[in-house]
Amino acid sequence: PQVDATCTEDGLTQGTYCSTCGEWLVPQETIPALGHAYGDWSTTPATCTQDGERTRVCSRCEAVDREVLYASGHDYVDGYCSVCGERKPTEGLNYYSFGTTCIVSSYSGSDENVYIPATYEGIPVMGVRSNAFLNNTTIKSIEFDPTCEKFWYISDYAFYGCSNLTSITIPAVTEIGESAFEMCTGLTSVTFPSDGSLKTIGKDAFRNCFLLTTLVIPDSVTSIGAGAFFGLGSLTSLTMPFVGAKANVASDEAKYPLGYIFGINKYTGATKVMQSYRREDGNWISAEYYIPTSLTTIILTNCTTIGNYAFTGCTMLTTVTIPAEVTVIYDRAFYDCSGLTDIYFLGTRAQWEDVEKYGSWDQYTGSYTVHCSDDQ
Repeated sequence: PQVDATCTEDGLTQGTYCSTCGEWLVPQETIPALGHAYGDWSTTPATCTQDGERTRVCSRCEAVDREVLYASGHDYVDGYCSVCGERKPTEGLNYYSFGTTCIVSSYSGSDENVYIPATYEGIPVMGVRSNAFLNNTTIKSIEFDPTCEKFWYISDYAFYGCSNLTSITIPAVTEIGESAFEMCTGLTSVTFPSDGSLKTIGKDAFRNCFLLTTLVIPDSVTSIGAGAFFGLGSLTSLTMPFVGAKANVASDEAKYPLGYIFGINKYTGATKVMQSYRREDGNWISAEYYIPTSLTTIILTNCTTIGNYAFTGCTMLTTVTIPAEVTVIYDRAFYDCSGLTDIYFLGTRAQWEDVEKYGSWDQYTGSYTVHCSDDQ
């Protein structure tokens, strides 16, 4: 019988043969393979970091012909890729790979201004390892690629002792580890992520960053470790979503005052303040905290209550801003805030009057004025 040729295999003509003896009367002839009838190429372009491909499909057998278009690599001109616009990563950054993600593990370069990219060899950068920049006295600034979508954490001691680091904009991390920026004594500016990603600031995270004058902690933060801001003797203004260690503290949990985030040890520029707090066992005890003498302004942004003893003894405070959502101010919250001159309540006067205020919440407090949103 006739065998049709395909794209890749020869066929045979019909031919004829004797049905009695089987002798071929007209021998079969080979029909050459047809070869593929490919259509037009469909192309997925290569990028600087990822291979592309082009494909075409045979209209007869649907075989697919593929050709790899290899990644071109970056063409950096004046620090930026002329093809994709990506900024050139700082030389000397070392990475540890987990296969599908990686972290910055160390730095052996000499650049003063360090740029950390969103990806390394095509895989996302997800964090900075513990001790990665430990005691590096060369770097002055750290910048993270703003597209770092998978950046999760800055580990413990990651930038400890980077004494010449002056500014940092922290990417969309969920956690800043213990002592991550401790002893960054030249740090004058910290910008936290505003996208709602940051949840935890670890113990001693910014310890002895004594040149910082202003801090704005985002509403997304739900936990701040003990002494996270110890040694900030130049701090004048602090914006924060809650007072103490955690947001939305239940009635049976430990409660801490403002001093908790500044610590119990002396440092230059601090005032000793006796404050009380509720332990895990339910008992209230007093402790000596050291709060920056220069801290005159507190702006609360995301709380519904102000706890017992929250600002007790903070004689340095002159101005406090309270969100309209606050409905309760507990006992001795502003006790002995003798320097307080202005409370800015972001709700109406009627809302302020409806706020439940316990006992001696403002006893021995200065001659302050309450300003409300509907005041003329």
